Amino acid sequence: MSKENLEVSKEVSTLITPPARPRSGLNLLNMAEKAIQTRLDDLLKYEKRMHAGTDIEPLHDMRVASRRLREALRIYAELFSQKRLKQGMRTVRRVTRALGLVREVDVNVEQLEAWRDELGEAYAIPLEYSLAMEQTRQQRLRKKMFARLDELDMDELEADISKLLQHPHRDAQTTEGGDEGRGRGLPVIFARRHIESGLGSILPCVARVSSRPTLHECHRLRIQVKKFRYSLELLSRAFDSHRALRILKQLKLLQDELGTLHDSSVLHSTVRSLRAELRKSGLSHLERHLLRLMRVLAVKQNTQRKRIGAHLRRLALLRFFERIPAALKEGPTSPAIQPALVLHPTGDKASA
Repeated sequence: MSKENLEVSKEVSTLITPPARPRSGLNLLNMAEKAIQTRLDDLLKYEKRMHAGTDIEPLHDMRVASRRLREALRIYAELFSQKRLKQGMRTVRRVTRALGLVREVDVNVEQLEAWRDELGEAYAIPLEYSLAMEQTRQQRLRKKMFARLDELDMDELEADISKLLQHPHRDAQTTEGGDEGRGRGLPVIFARRHIESGLGSILPCVARVSSRPTLHECHRLRIQVKKFRYSLELLSRAFDSHRALRILKQLKLLQDELGTLHDSSVLHSTVRSLRAELRKSGLSHLERHLLRLMRVLAVKQNTQRKRIGAHLRRLALLRFFERIPAALKEGPTSPAIQPALVLHPTGDKASA
């Protein structure tokens, strides 16, 4: 196994819910409470680390933790008070938004710093200028970000989530093995509903990107893959653990490739904005230097889109997405998923 795949396996394995102990009586409500509390604890942990230092990784980790918490609240929404749920979701969403723009600038700075060595002296002028401008924007946005986070009382968020977990719906007290209540009984049945719903959203995106991998469609697919992956992490108890690891690893690899394209696209847009400002200021010579950098970025984007297309064709040959429901443990079954679009190895779309 390559170093990259090993790191992906380690990451996804830490997010899979361990098997329940025999006779533990664990039901969907217990699973929901544990999943939500774990992701809240992660969010608070990374928030403290972010305030404690200047490293950008806690910022990224905190943003990811906020997205995972939001997905946990969404997946298990039917088990809890809707009023308290909306309040918690609103606050967590504000945390994600407060961190989003700063994270994009951080990634821009990382890419520009890495390319100084990769592209060499020929691109020194546009890289140094772009890097200086992004570092200035980075400092300004970080100040705004911390001000916005200070307005969001994390202690209050913790209290809101605690109240949410303490007040589930009365009919959410479904024991494992039952079929009544909002929990819908067995975790396998509950998981199947959400997996089929997620696949219904992701398969059309996969087909469109395989047919024509535009930046817009790749961005939409990245969001769908990320949400689907987070939901599978939450529902992993319903899968055989080894098969869950393999599925999550493949989703993580695809998400990373789509993320690389997205990061390049964001930097391309940033450099384009810098060029527009230079034209207004009459600095045409420097503006032409930035045009050369944009061309390099465009080549990198095209290369990455080809890699994504090849990756999706490999997954299509394996019927990766369509086989995910079959990885569920044995249990009461619902009708098999009938996706509106099935991705064929050629990348063409066809009716199911």
